[in-house]
Amino acid sequence: MLRSVYINNIALIKSQTLEFCGGFNVLSGETGAGKSIIVDSLMLILGGKFDKVLMRYGENICRVEAEFDTTDRVREYLSEKDIDVDDVTVISRKMTADGKNENRVNGRAVTLSVIRDVGSMLLDICGQNEYQYLGVTANHIKVLDSFIRGTMQSVFEEYGNALYKIRGIDKQLEEIRDTEERNENIEFLKRKLREIEKADIREGELDDLENRRKVMQSAGKILSAAAAASEYIEGNNENALSDIEAAAKALGSIASLDEKYDELVQRLDSVIIELEDIADTLDQAQNDFNFDRSDIDAVEDRIYKIRELTKKYGGYDAIIKKQTELREKIDFLENADYLFDKLSKEKKELTDIAYGAAVRISDERKKYAQKLEKAVMRELDELGMSNCVFKVVFADLPDRKNCEKKFTAKGLDEVEFYLSPNAGQPLKPLTKIISGGEQSRFMLALKVISGKYDDIPSLVFDEIDTGISGTIGREVAKKMAIISTTRQVLCVTHLPQIAAMADKNYLITKSTDDNSTVTNVRELVGKEVVDEIARLSGGKDISSAAETSAAEMKQWSNDFKLSVKKN
Repeated sequence: MLRSVYINNIALIKSQTLEFCGGFNVLSGETGAGKSIIVDSLMLILGGKFDKVLMRYGENICRVEAEFDTTDRVREYLSEKDIDVDDVTVISRKMTADGKNENRVNGRAVTLSVIRDVGSMLLDICGQNEYQYLGVTANHIKVLDSFIRGTMQSVFEEYGNALYKIRGIDKQLEEIRDTEERNENIEFLKRKLREIEKADIREGELDDLENRRKVMQSAGKILSAAAAASEYIEGNNENALSDIEAAAKALGSIASLDEKYDELVQRLDSVIIELEDIADTLDQAQNDFNFDRSDIDAVEDRIYKIRELTKKYGGYDAIIKKQTELREKIDFLENADYLFDKLSKEKKELTDIAYGAAVRISDERKKYAQKLEKAVMRELDELGMSNCVFKVVFADLPDRKNCEKKFTAKGLDEVEFYLSPNAGQPLKPLTKIISGGEQSRFMLALKVISGKYDDIPSLVFDEIDTGISGTIGREVAKKMAIISTTRQVLCVTHLPQIAAMADKNYLITKSTDDNSTVTNVRELVGKEVVDEIARLSGGKDISSAAETSAAEMKQWSNDFKLSVKKN
C-alpha cells in the first residue's frame, strides 16, 4: 500500500507529508482548495510529465516522494534492475525551474521509464485522463485484453513471432523488387566494400603507425641520444666498456685466491655482455633511421585513411563487421530472383500461421467479452444502472485473402464498447452517449472487476463522483468500501456519502497570509469528521439537524463496513 507521500513546492502546497491507512482514505475540501494537487503529485510518482506550471510560484525546486510497501512483483523487478530492495519502496522525483529532473527509486538514480514501471505495479489512478482514455475507441480492445491477462500468452507469442518475421520479409522483398534500383544498390555496396578491402587494415595498425610517426618526428633527438650513448659505452679508448673490461682483468688476477673475487669477475663479465648488446642495439637503431620525407608522408597518409574509415564505421571490429555485412548484402541482392520466390513462399506460410493465431485470439476474446459484459452489468446494476445493457462489439474479421494489410500488434480484431443506459434504448457507441455520472460508474465497475485480476495494491479515484448524488452516491460509496477490504483506496470527493464511508478523512484547505496562498491538508478526527460530512451535505451552519444527519450517515457507514468485513 501507499504509506505516505511528501509534497514540496507543488502548486499551492509549500511542504506537506500525508500518511495513509490501508483501507479507505478520503480527501475533501472546498472547491478551489487544491484537491487536485494531491492527485497531480501522485501522477508524478507514476512517472507523469512534469509541467513547470505545477511548481509553486517563486520557487526553483519542487519534490515529491512516496513510500510504498514492497510487493513481490516490485521486489523481483528491482532485483533485476540491481536496485536495493527493502520492505519499503521509496519513489522520489525532484524537478527544477531550469528543467533538470532527478528520479530515484530507493535512493538510486533511475530513468523515468523505471519510475513508470515501478509506479504502475504499486498505484493505479482512476481520473479524468482515464475517462478520456475510454473516449478513444482504439483503447477499448486494450481494456478487454487487460481483463484477459495472460490466458492467451502462448497464442499471442505465436502471432507476434509470425508477424515480426513477415515484417522482416516485407523489407527484404521491397529491397529486391525493383531490378534497376537493385542493380544501383549493388554497385553502391560494392564501392563501399572495395574501399574497405583496398584499405586492408590490420588490427592494432593505427596504434603502431602513430607510434612510428612519433618516432619519426623525434628522429634528430633520438639519433643524437643514441650516438652519445654509443660513444660513452665503446666510442673511444676511455669508454665504459673498456673500463669495465680492465676492472674484470684486474680482479681476474686474484680470482683463484677467493670465491668472492671469482664471483665478482663473473658478474663483471655479465655486465660486459649486456653493454655490448646495448651497443649493438644502439647501432642498429641508428641504422633504422634510414628514411626520408616520403616515408613520413606515407605514414601520415595511412593514418589519415584509417582514421577516415574509423570515423565512418567505427573501430577495427566495426570495420570488419561492416565488411561482412556488405558481402552478405551484395550476395543477397545478386541472388534476388531465387530469394524472391523463396521469401514469398516463406511469407505465405507465416501469413497462414499469423492468420490462424489471430482467429484463435479473436475467438478467445469473444468468449471473454461475454464474461466481461455480464460482470460489468452486474456491477452497474449495484450502482443504480439496473436497466443498463453493455455489449462488446466486434467487427467482422477479414478473410485469409485480405488479411495482410489488416494485421496489427493486437491481431485482426476491431473492438468497440456499446451501451444502452436505459430500458428501451438501442445500443449505441459508448463514446457518443455516456454521461458524466454514467461514465464514473462505468469506470468504477471496471476497476471493481480488474481488482479481482490484477495485484496493484493501491487505487486512487479522482472525480469518480462526477454527475452523481443522492442514492447513487451512496451506492458508489458502498462499492468503494467493498474494494477497500482488499485494496487500499484513496478518493478525492465532494460527496458526503463517500466521506462518511472513509476509514480516514483528510480536509484540504486554502489560506492566505502576507500575500502568500498556501494549501494545507490535515487528518480529521472525532467530531471533525461529522462536521465535514455536514458541510458536504450543505446543511452545516444552517440547521443543527445537519449535524445529526451527518452523524447518522457516519454511523450507518460504519455499520455497513462492519457487515462487509463479517461477510
